[in-house]
Amino acid sequence: MQGTVSISTAQSLLQPLIGQPIWGVARSHGSFFIADFGAVKEILTFPARRFDSGRTVPERRVPRGIWSLMVELCRWRIQVDKRATSDLDEDHAHMQAVMSTLDGAIVDAIDLDDATPTLRFSNSGQLKLGPAEYVSPGDVGNQWVVFLPDGRKLSRDTGGRLIHG
Repeated sequence: MQGTVSISTAQSLLQPLIGQPIWGVARSHGSFFIADFGAVKEILTFPARRFDSGRTVPERRVPRGIWSLMVELCRWRIQVDKRATSDLDEDHAHMQAVMSTLDGAIVDAIDLDDATPTLRFSNSGQLKLGPAEYVSPGDVGNQWVVFLPDGRKLSRDTGGRLIHG
């Protein structure tokens, strides 16, 4: 069953992430990105596709971690040492280069302030997620979703509510 949870409950659900390595940090489209944590849990297979335009995409096999983070309708910022990128960065090569500096870093701390998480890493890096002004409370979707090891998820919806289920 899915329901709204408090910040302290969400903090408890995310606490086991501490000590886990982050890997596979990658941008998809726009400001959407995904990251995995811990050991590989499964390998997802996406079949080859052929589009009406004639373009083909080969089969892809994508590993997913015990924990996965998906960020979409959200402001975010990644900083490692003096290098930084954010959802506003239009240089996608730079964005991916900074994201890749997190690969292998260990989660040292999670601060969940007003449902806006900051993950801090062993390489002095940090990932901060925040509400986006371009999302109105009536919009449907999630700002971020953490897929938990037990198959459930913790998310912050576009209305600012923390949802677990």
